[in-house]
Amino acid sequence: MLFYLAEFLLFAFCGWIIDSVFSSITSKKWISSGYFPGVPLCPIYGFGGIIMFNSFALLNNQGALASIIITTFLVILLEYVGGWLAEHLLEEKLWDYSNEKWNFGGYISLWHSFLWLVLVGIVYFLLAHPINTLLAWLKAQLLINSSIEVLLTLTFVFIFLLLTFKTKEKRLKRLSLNKDFKSLEDMFDWQQWQRLTKKKRQELLERFEQNHLIQKLKDLEEKL
Repeated sequence: MLFYLAEFLLFAFCGWIIDSVFSSITSKKWISSGYFPGVPLCPIYGFGGIIMFNSFALLNNQGALASIIITTFLVILLEYVGGWLAEHLLEEKLWDYSNEKWNFGGYISLWHSFLWLVLVGIVYFLLAHPINTLLAWLKAQLLINSSIEVLLTLTFVFIFLLLTFKTKEKRLKRLSLNKDFKSLEDMFDWQQWQRLTKKKRQELLERFEQNHLIQKLKDLEEKL
């Protein structure tokens, strides 16, 4: 159990690096990915890594092509389920492919599915052996008392859930401010606003009237 927890953290961290670099390149500025502010982890990659390497192990005798295709399908399925759960449980779209052709619910798209295929192929041919070696070493280091193992795992799960719901409340109750802006509209993180579900956006709009917002801005100006 503790090994899978360590495996999850390893892949979540690697996924944070990949996603942050990719997002920063496409946005032409540094973007730190991940759901938890300041925590270099992308949980979806943690689950994806576990699924990927266990799939490789189970399909070891099926050949490279079958292993890559089936594993890619499982990873895409995880992305869809993760996107759906984020929208319906966290009330936020952590990723949205609605503006891309051949997307399904905005959770998955043909282009990103192709990117997953490429990534799975790269991992299978170039990274599987060194990562499996690392995982085998990691597993050997985590041979501890089963009671302590359960306790550590439950503690992590508790912290993970606590951070999830605490972060959810913060992200849904406020619109982030950018450091550099040239107009009033630039003050607000409109990308974050668009990632909220339609229901959540409506709830926020009902809570804030225009006059109330203007008064809040004037009060802020007087304090500066």
